[in-house]
Amino acid sequence: MAKVFRFNTHELPRRAGEMKEYHLKIDLPEPLGIDVISVPKGVLDIDLRIESVAEGVLATGEFETFAEGDCIRCLDPIKIKLSKNFQELYAYKADSELDENEEEQLLMDGDYIDLEAPIRDAIVLSLPINANHKNPNRQEVLVDNAL
Repeated sequence: MAKVFRFNTHELPRRAGEMKEYHLKIDLPEPLGIDVISVPKGVLDIDLRIESVAEGVLATGEFETFAEGDCIRCLDPIKIKLSKNFQELYAYKADSELDENEEEQLLMDGDYIDLEAPIRDAIVLSLPINANHKNPNRQEVLVDNAL
């Protein structure tokens, strides 16, 4: 777990229904994405809301960023605007009743939650596999010759 993705929830009371909102600036230590297109390393601004629930802490985040890469057809640089959100439940303790087939459960580490998995999933799962100017996913594709 990279330290830049760890967030301290100490200020959040452990009573169901309590909520806190934050604006985070996470300094990405490396690009997030795939070989063809990725979000470059640098600062990622995230609006984060954490809520106490009976099972743990529910984290909801929103962010906008740009993914940069090369068009697979013409090899010109492209830039795609990504507006993403995520929501994850961080359990206070492991649930022994989960099936092997269910998704991996995210756990709190003391007062800390690790935001890397939901941020990485939100970015990587929204990137086109074959980035090109004729974008079938209808994402906003910007041509930027200054890349």
